[in-house]
Amino acid sequence: MATAETAQKTHQWLRSTLGVYARTRATLAQIPAEVEPQLLCAFVEAHGLEGLFYRAEDASGQMNQVLAQWRTRAMIGLLENLRALRAAVELFTLLDAANIKAVAMRGVVLAHRDYGSPAERRMRDVDILLTPTSRLAVLHSLALAGHEPCEQLRSQDVVHIQGVVVELHWSLLTAKRYRGCVEAEQWLESRSPLDTQDGRLYVLSREYELIGLVLHAFIHHELTIFKQLLDIALFLTQEELDWKWLATWCSRARMGTMFALTLHLVDELFYLKAEEARRFFPLPASAEKRVQAWIRPFFSQVGLFDYLRLKGNMLYAAETPERIFRQWIGFFSASELRDVRRRYFTRP
Repeated sequence: MATAETAQKTHQWLRSTLGVYARTRATLAQIPAEVEPQLLCAFVEAHGLEGLFYRAEDASGQMNQVLAQWRTRAMIGLLENLRALRAAVELFTLLDAANIKAVAMRGVVLAHRDYGSPAERRMRDVDILLTPTSRLAVLHSLALAGHEPCEQLRSQDVVHIQGVVVELHWSLLTAKRYRGCVEAEQWLESRSPLDTQDGRLYVLSREYELIGLVLHAFIHHELTIFKQLLDIALFLTQEELDWKWLATWCSRARMGTMFALTLHLVDELFYLKAEEARRFFPLPASAEKRVQAWIRPFFSQVGLFDYLRLKGNMLYAAETPERIFRQWIGFFSASELRDVRRRYFTRP
């Protein structure tokens, strides 16, 4: 059983190792002796990070069987990502023929452009951003090719292409308190082609991609998905980002606090020392506890006080009275209350 000291060493090693990956895209070569195998296995598998560790070697031999399983999962992830890429290419071929603008976002772009290999970043579906005014034309083009929507949600349609789930987003954000902050038309103007071995995708500028990653991770998932924070870390280390433009955009959208919290969290979590991000998105020293409140749950059990602090962070980031009011209402939704009951009031 791991002691508090070995657990701390294991978690610190994980964080620094992933930080090195964010800066260099160099996957792990050797697992040091001080790392606790059970903790490492539990963390990697809980957060779907097998693709980043499958090339590792364990001198002690304790993890040989686990590493073999991770290699198998990484290869399965690679095949799934290649199939997703082919589905995305087919979609863009149809849209190009109909002269309809669209961009791919998040997983399919990150896996094939930003990570070292598509095997290193697993994903569940393909996310596409389009304008609401193009919806009928898009669905018509897909129907002619035999792709009918299998699900219609509040701000997106879901179709299956080559067995891959493709989400067609007519709005980048689902939450009403933030939905009007993003105009898809403006974002699509920034798009550029990304040529892959299977064909062409269209992608956002790196600045808009980063904005989309932060908004999705913060608003839709409240910064609770570790892999999404690693996605953001890949951008914090890029020298070509226009940080002044990003800060101006966030200020106009009244999302500067949200971005500052997220970027400081990612910087601290992976020991990145991202000076440009901190310079353009400063936080008061008193906000350090807010950042730590997101880090602790990844590595230890949290209590009700931690939960309340995290919810306070969501209010702190809302900035405008309308958003704060809507955020308060959201705390009393049925899904939120079920989550509180499951976390703190259900016996194991």
